[in-house]
Amino acid sequence: MTAKADWGDPMPQPTPSPVPLDLWRDLLAAMIAYRRAEPWLWMGDAAASVYVDENGQPWFACVLGAGRQVYGLCLYRGANGLRLFRELCESGGEYDFSQLSLRQDAVTVWFGPKSDLDTVQIERYRALSYVPRRGERLAWPDVRSLRPGYFPWHPEESEVRVLLAALPAVVRLASLVRQHPGCYDEHDECELPTLPAHDASVAIDTLEWRLWPTPQEPEPLAPAAFSDQDRSLLQAKGLPVASGVDVEIDVIFMPEPVSDGERPYYPRCILIFRGDNGVCCAMRLVKAAEDSGRIASEMLLAVLAEIRFRPRRLLACRRDFAVQLTPLARQLGTPLKLVPRLASSMEFQEGLAAHMTRGSMRSRSANG
Repeated sequence: MTAKADWGDPMPQPTPSPVPLDLWRDLLAAMIAYRRAEPWLWMGDAAASVYVDENGQPWFACVLGAGRQVYGLCLYRGANGLRLFRELCESGGEYDFSQLSLRQDAVTVWFGPKSDLDTVQIERYRALSYVPRRGERLAWPDVRSLRPGYFPWHPEESEVRVLLAALPAVVRLASLVRQHPGCYDEHDECELPTLPAHDASVAIDTLEWRLWPTPQEPEPLAPAAFSDQDRSLLQAKGLPVASGVDVEIDVIFMPEPVSDGERPYYPRCILIFRGDNGVCCAMRLVKAAEDSGRIASEMLLAVLAEIRFRPRRLLACRRDFAVQLTPLARQLGTPLKLVPRLASSMEFQEGLAAHMTRGSMRSRSANG
């Protein structure tokens, strides 16, 4: 139900948030107990449950391993996490997984080989004197915090505490489900069981089931419209319209993460193309917290001043981005159309992917 990334050490990493070593020791014991229970042998990844933390935040627990590819636990965070979980449950064979890792909002633990770990985790397990049994499969827990648009990172203390509380509760629930394998079938698909507290008795007839409807997509915030007296807007409105030319505007995530001293993130790249010849008129990388809609609007006005005409239409393929650009399109008197794909942007992304692949191959060749 989630995508595992090649985490490794792709960049100089900032220092993770401090978490007491004794808390990691407790979590390690809970993770080992969970792995030895092997709840994935009888629980599918669609059989979610809910842990509600001390702040009232729901976490949607999904046991991973029924597909025999990834083994562990995923705790989807709040409304964003539940929305993505339901989307994955309902996905078909044509689902586009290419952007999945950039949309995750969760805390995860995976079990695998030591080679999956980065140096921070290896040093942590060394400090804990953790040595798996000889020949033990899935011996090394890999714990990650996932946020939309961010590189999978080391969890904060609050996230470690949530995982520590949820792991044994999932084991207890899984034991109950093993005794009553049809219990999920007796409930609506949006009904989920609440994970029992650590000191509460667990029985099938006292298990609390609650309705958790799929949250709606949040409406994107449109940037403030430009002042009618804005000089760049007035200049653009005075330009002639090129009747046969569209301008395509897109925002994509770059494939390589960066860090400016904080949590590493995948920069977004704003792209503006002429639709008649595919020429890229402007591109700019923006940080995770920057308003891409406002920046794109400013870029568009600069592009129009450069090409000296207004397009027949503005084309975008991402609904949230199109909403952000709508105020400027209205002020320009230029129709904005939402389309399934942008040919110029797709070609750019394919070329970027090919370039990154060649770069990786050259790097591997240089390093032997």
